[in-house]
Amino acid sequence: MAASVLLQTGLAVALQPAKAQQANLDLKTLGSYAELQGADQITTLGQLSDLRPDNWAYQALANLVSRYGCVAGYPNGTFQGQRPISRYEAASLLNSCLERIGEMTDELKRLMKELQPEMAQLKGRTEGLEARVETLKAQSFSTTTKLMGVTALYLNTASGGRKAASSAQQLIAPGVVGAAPGPGEPLDAALTFQYSTILGLSTSFTGTDQLSVDFYTSNFQPYSSSILGFTPNVTGTYSTRLSFDAPPYNNTLSLADLFYRFKIGSSITVKATAAGSEVSNELLGSSLPFPAAYPYVQSISRFGRFDPIYYQTLGRPGFSADWQIGKGFNLGGGYFGDFNGIIGGGTYGLPTGGASPSSQAAIAQLSWFPTPKTFSFGTALTYVKSSAPQNSFYGLSGYTGSQYSDQPFGTFYPNKPDGTKSASPLTSVGINGDHLSWGFGWNPFGNLYVTGDVGYARATAISSNSSYGIQSGETASIFEWNLGLAWNNLFGAGNVLTFVVGNPYRVVSHSNSDYPIENTPAWHLEMSYTYRISDHLSLVPGVIYVLRPENNVNNDPIGIWSLKTVFFF
Repeated sequence: MAASVLLQTGLAVALQPAKAQQANLDLKTLGSYAELQGADQITTLGQLSDLRPDNWAYQALANLVSRYGCVAGYPNGTFQGQRPISRYEAASLLNSCLERIGEMTDELKRLMKELQPEMAQLKGRTEGLEARVETLKAQSFSTTTKLMGVTALYLNTASGGRKAASSAQQLIAPGVVGAAPGPGEPLDAALTFQYSTILGLSTSFTGTDQLSVDFYTSNFQPYSSSILGFTPNVTGTYSTRLSFDAPPYNNTLSLADLFYRFKIGSSITVKATAAGSEVSNELLGSSLPFPAAYPYVQSISRFGRFDPIYYQTLGRPGFSADWQIGKGFNLGGGYFGDFNGIIGGGTYGLPTGGASPSSQAAIAQLSWFPTPKTFSFGTALTYVKSSAPQNSFYGLSGYTGSQYSDQPFGTFYPNKPDGTKSASPLTSVGINGDHLSWGFGWNPFGNLYVTGDVGYARATAISSNSSYGIQSGETASIFEWNLGLAWNNLFGAGNVLTFVVGNPYRVVSHSNSDYPIENTPAWHLEMSYTYRISDHLSLVPGVIYVLRPENNVNNDPIGIWSLKTVFFF
């Protein structure tokens, strides 16, 4: 290597035409120079009076002396590094260096001969490894498809005096609309052991695209009021939902996600989703929800996991695109259609006489990351337009706030404990929803991360229902906010301590005077700690505590205690 570089450099110099100042060659000086090359090779650069350690080429010359001893100066003890070199001088230096390198080459040859058995052994091992790699390629499922899995085991329990009583407006008697009477029933605080597993297959055809298929199963029992009418009413409020509870809850294996993502140019990412998926993780991933802001991925609650506005597109097929505009700006948008009877990978029937559900949602988002390399700060403004006809599954709050804020024009879901399908939360009227949210993520210093969002939604009735006293055109507004704080790498690499506080969605205005306003907001308090045992195993103890659940001052506080063990493979 050194001989090749030196040879190329020397020939390049030797073959260049001499400049005018090189034409007057002093044969006496050249003779002394050549004599010095052969007899008095320099052993240290200190022998040259005009060469200083701060010279830009000093280290290169030092390497030549230490390795090959072929750097020479002039008889007067100078190097004269700024002086043009003649072709003769270059030839003399090159000849001397080649002789020295030749000697080193002979030594290397002897060493190679001595190590020949070891080199032969290494060659055999390399050939054996190559054969095994070829065998793996031939027998593998795919050389481009990756398998990923996450299994979580949960020990959960709830504490509190009684289940929360909801302010959701129901038909409590023929022609009578109001909230379910009386306080909630006693809360069942039984300890439960549950699990969830997701298996994902991901492949790429071009290196810049991704085709993913995910399968999901669980026996998870939500610690909340009944979800979509087919789970038990454990606490009477959606505010106590844990982060990853999702149907189906009956140990069946279902298709959770099926999507294809590809790029157009270097700045536009397009995604087509056939089933499942959540916008915050998949659809507009480059612009939200702030990758370094840990509460959005570490929170153990559904409310704190990320901005609830994104639940409006949960589980729907559709298309989305994200455009990196430049200077830290991202513009994203998407359209998502009806569930088509599939919710979270499971197909669920409607109560007798119910019409087929048909709803849709569109999203637009502008994000700004002024410091994209470190993500020390990012902010996003998001708008979602949603719609649902009468007698369809719909939740204005995304099943994270009060039951009343989910369906502010009345619901067919009375607050019953049995969770039978006859109590499904279907809309009493058709609803259009306009959702607006502002969120941010900030890394002020070190391992401290702060996140937050403020959300507002306005619901408009697009049909009438005389039984509920609702006329087309009536409106209701709901509001929420949350703030997250996380300390990364606390007591060890990968460990995260997380706090979340906020007010889940509540009804703050209503155009119908017969429908109440929720004036006393619930308080969501949460703490968890992720202890990373290894790259493949973590323990996550945590607690959620809700004061005034369902925005009702008469409701008892409710706590959810969770110990989660997560396996990655």
